[in-house]
Amino acid sequence: FFLARNRKHYLLTYIVWLFTTSDVREEMGFYHEETLEECEMLGIPRESVENIPHHQLFRELVNTVEKKVQCSYIDFIPDDFSGVMVKAQKECVAKGKIGLLASLYFGSELIVPSIYSALLVGLRLCLNLSREETRFLLLHVSMDGDHADNIR
Repeated sequence: FFLARNRKHYLLTYIVWLFTTSDVREEMGFYHEETLEECEMLGIPRESVENIPHHQLFRELVNTVEKKVQCSYIDFIPDDFSGVMVKAQKECVAKGKIGLLASLYFGSELIVPSIYSALLVGLRLCLNLSREETRFLLLHVSMDGDHADNIR
């Protein structure tokens, strides 16, 4: 932080520091004891999240849902969706580092908990998925709100 030359540089340095500490550790499956205890209170065994990277938890959730509905999520992605994503990425890149970080904050940390909350309710009601099967969503509903508060 002491090397920051101006307010923008300080903000960028701070955000990078945040993402390279506890948030990244959580994404890789390394949690504080209180998070593991919270999981257990929710009925999620610590062994089902501890030391398991989030991308693996996500893949397990997708596999579970695909087995239940007997089709792939690829079947439901609109053809023009990738075009929208490419356009959004280009716009973010055009705004430089601050635009990219703002997009990351807004897209992955601020709105994810509300989207995942709705998905969680739908999957549990429609497919009768357990808390353990939906642990990827449960972790992000609670953690990403905290991450957004840290970034703010």
